[in-house]
Amino acid sequence: MKIRLKATILFQTLLLLIFAIPYLIKSGISRHILFPATLVTGIILASKSREAFKEYLHEQVRQERDTNFVAMYNVLILSLVILVLLSISLAWIVGKNGYSKNIVGFMVLLLLYVFLAFYSPISFSRIVTIAVSLYTPNVLALELAGFYEMPIILIVSAIFRVLLWVLGIKLALRIFKLKENGIDPVLSLFPLMYTGWIITIIRLVDYLYFPIYLRRGIEGFLIIGAWGLSFYLLGRKLRPYIGIIAYLASFSIGVVLFILLPPPISV
Repeated sequence: MKIRLKATILFQTLLLLIFAIPYLIKSGISRHILFPATLVTGIILASKSREAFKEYLHEQVRQERDTNFVAMYNVLILSLVILVLLSISLAWIVGKNGYSKNIVGFMVLLLLYVFLAFYSPISFSRIVTIAVSLYTPNVLALELAGFYEMPIILIVSAIFRVLLWVLGIKLALRIFKLKENGIDPVLSLFPLMYTGWIITIIRLVDYLYFPIYLRRGIEGFLIIGAWGLSFYLLGRKLRPYIGIIAYLASFSIGVVLFILLPPPISV
């Protein structure tokens, strides 16, 4: 299996850890042991994705149509397992609190995710990877505060937000008539994935050990920096087709999306 697919599958396993954390806390395991252990696991998994990111930076990532069937099948199965877990979690919330308009909306989103998982399993898997990684600090904050239902809602929402970013970029590429060139906007958003785990480290230290001065400012700087880097990378991909104006076009897309659908700056 290709390196980038291995990295994607490893990152998606982090979502399984997020599901387990509330139950482990209730079982009596100390937060001072559980969260650092989860973080270390995440860092190990994150290190496995460095080669995948390096491939992208060296213009060596191939198109989805070149991916072998077995690799795509494995990614599809794991994506469906995660969707089943999200469905079970939402059903548990319904059983505890009853139906609401928001819950029904999230269930509709899950149906959309199932369609995407079958239609383009690798792209969907990458979107889940970026969404879960970027929003892990927010999930951590909610779980430490004792809100064990909200992380599920947040994860469903986060996947949808990243999906909207990707659709927004693809729409802009259509406007520039670059759709046929096969530019994958999901890969450009990889810096946000790493930033999520850096911020997770910062929050663990701040929450569990000692306060970090200007933590929110640091987190905001990292998110904005990763956002800018993501659209710089997109501009690099566009430059062979539209020249130096590629960076202006890419950053314009980034500014519009930042205003309409901003990333999680701070909690």
